[in-house]
Amino acid sequence: MRLFIILIAGTLLLPFPGIRFGQESRAVILGRVTDASGAGIVGAKVQVTSLATGAELSSVTGGDGDYQIPYVIRIDVNQGGFNQTTNVIPTLDNGQSFIATLANPFPNGFQLPPGSSQGLSTFLGRAISFFNERQLNPYIQRWSLSVQQELPGRIVAEVSYVGSRGTKLGVQRNLNPIPRQYLSTKNECDQPVIDFLSAVVRNPFFGLPEFAGTPLASQNVARSQLLRPYPHFGDITVTEPTGYSWYHALQVGVEKRFTKGLTFQASWTYSKFMEAISYLNDTDPRPEEVISDQDFPHRFVLNGIYELPFGKGRKWLNDNKWVDYAIGGWQLQGWFEGQSGEALGFGNAIVRAILPPIRNSKRRSPGCGKD
Repeated sequence: MRLFIILIAGTLLLPFPGIRFGQESRAVILGRVTDASGAGIVGAKVQVTSLATGAELSSVTGGDGDYQIPYVIRIDVNQGGFNQTTNVIPTLDNGQSFIATLANPFPNGFQLPPGSSQGLSTFLGRAISFFNERQLNPYIQRWSLSVQQELPGRIVAEVSYVGSRGTKLGVQRNLNPIPRQYLSTKNECDQPVIDFLSAVVRNPFFGLPEFAGTPLASQNVARSQLLRPYPHFGDITVTEPTGYSWYHALQVGVEKRFTKGLTFQASWTYSKFMEAISYLNDTDPRPEEVISDQDFPHRFVLNGIYELPFGKGRKWLNDNKWVDYAIGGWQLQGWFEGQSGEALGFGNAIVRAILPPIRNSKRRSPGCGKD
C-alpha cells in the first residue's frame, strides 16, 4: 500500500489592532491499496487513527484501489496574551466619580499585549478561551430505504425513508459558570435569587496591578462573579465534541414520464430534525435536545411542463404554417413549493392563558433571564 500526504496550509494575517490572527490548515491523505500482483483492490476500507487525539477517519477505495481522506488540522489560532483589548472603565466606584470622559476615554492609556511573560496570570480578570487538545472530528451517518412502483400512464411512485445521525459535533461550553446550587429552579422570576446574585460587594481584586483595565478593576463587584469556581476570570470557554443531531424523514414522490406533451413531478416530505449543540445551563451534564432551526416538518414541491397541442406535429391545427408560426411549439410550465415555518422559541416567557400542553423546560436561572 502506498501512502502519500499532501498538506495544504493557509494563514491569514490581519494587520489591525485587536484582531486575532487566523489560520486554517487542511490535509489530504492519498493512497492506493493493492494485492500481491499490484492490482488495485476495490471497496477496501482504510482507517487512519491520530496518535495525538485518538480521532479516527476512514475511506473506501475506488475503482483503481485509490482513496482520499481529507481532514482539518486546526482552524483559527488562540492567541491569548498576544492580543490585548483595552476596556473603557468610566468609574471605579459605581458612578460616584468618573475617571474617563468623552475627550479622554482611556485616561490610563492602552494596554499592551503581555505575551507569555505573565505565565498563569495572563488575562486575569478577563474572559479566556482555549483549544481542546483532544478535539475530535465530527461526522454524519446517513441511511435510506426506497420502494418504487410503476403505475398506469407511465407514472412512477416512490416511497422512501431517510435518516441521519450527527456525532461529535462541536459545542461551546463555559467552564467557569455560576454554581448550580445558587440558581433558581422556579418557573417564574425569583426576586430573592436575583437580589442575592446581583448584590454589589467589595472586590478583593481591586488595586492589584494584574487586574488593571479589566472588568474586575472596580472597587465593587457583583456577588455572582465571586461565586464562580475561578472568580479571578470571566467566562472560560472551550469547544467540546459532545454535540449530536438526528434526522428522520418520510419522502413520497410521484413522477409522470413525458407522454402526450405532459410531464410532472410531485414530492412530499414529512420529517423531524433534532439537535443538541448547546447547553441550556452551563452546569448541565449534557447538551439540550431541541428542535433544530433547520427543521421543516412538511415540504411539498410540484412542477410540470405541458406542450400546447397546436401546430406542426401536434394534434390540432397542424396543417397551417402561419398557425404554426403563431402558436406552435408553445409550452406551459408551472412550479410550486411550500413548507412549514421555523420552530418558535419562547425562551423564559411565561404565558398565563388556557393553552394546549407545552413542554416545560427545566431551565435554572438566577431569575427572569438567562443564567
